[in-house]
Amino acid sequence: MSEIQSTSSSTEINQSKFHSIVTKHKTGWKRRLLIIWALMGPGFIAAMADNDAGGVISYAVTGAQFGIGLFIPLVICLAPLTFTIQEMSMRLCAVTQEGFSRLALRRYGKFWGYYHISTLAFENLLTLITEFIGMTAGLILLGIPLLPSTIICLVLIVAFVVFTGYWTKERIALFVGLLNVVFLVVAGMTHPSMAAIGHAFSAWNVPYLLKGSVIWYVIATIGNAIAPWMIFFQGSGTIDKGVTAKELRFSRIDTAIGCIIQVIVAAGIILCGAALFATYKILATHAHLTSSVHLITV
Repeated sequence: MSEIQSTSSSTEINQSKFHSIVTKHKTGWKRRLLIIWALMGPGFIAAMADNDAGGVISYAVTGAQFGIGLFIPLVICLAPLTFTIQEMSMRLCAVTQEGFSRLALRRYGKFWGYYHISTLAFENLLTLITEFIGMTAGLILLGIPLLPSTIICLVLIVAFVVFTGYWTKERIALFVGLLNVVFLVVAGMTHPSMAAIGHAFSAWNVPYLLKGSVIWYVIATIGNAIAPWMIFFQGSGTIDKGVTAKELRFSRIDTAIGCIIQVIVAAGIILCGAALFATYKILATHAHLTSSVHLITV
């Protein structure tokens, strides 16, 4: 009972913060900035979380192996699909004020309700493993040994989950999401050819020798764009933020901004990987020649 009351009071605090910012009697650009600051949240975070450790590695490796011919147009074309799914989840939960898993349990019965919860828990475990790999690898690059890096990551995650409320979590996550601009800076430093990018949209070509393996990278890219967990997070975050049916317009803007920025950053990461495309081909050719020479000498 006390847990329910604490959850309810936390939700009321978040609602009061959200609505107090939205309903402040200011005019002009100050009011617009306040509304943008208030509405940014679940939609933006859910979209930008696609560029997590696993997503960044996937995009970079895809660019290094296939160049920009297919995958930059693909990730941009996936933006409407991502928006549609996230907007549907947001709308369902804002109107009903119930989370996606509870709606599935109530509407379709225990089997599908527990099926969603169990598969989500399993997928989140795998996702958490990839996040730990990414964070630990980053700290190792900074010179911190493996074990201390893992402990630091664990302490940060536990502290983030246990000692902060939803509003604080949301603001921190927004700040981390905005750090994705670094990938755009690095992509610009590679001096990409605008002509080559334009040709990628008209040709959608894949190197002939790589067509056999491209399907797995396409599946990974699509799966990264419509990860199942974001449906649950978008709905629950909408309720925790205090969004109701009256604020659907604000939440749609939040979701649209997140989806647009996410694909732009993803394209930038692919460009970063594509800068290594020629190097990758040289290394692959060198490895092939080396293995051939080794077979001949043996």
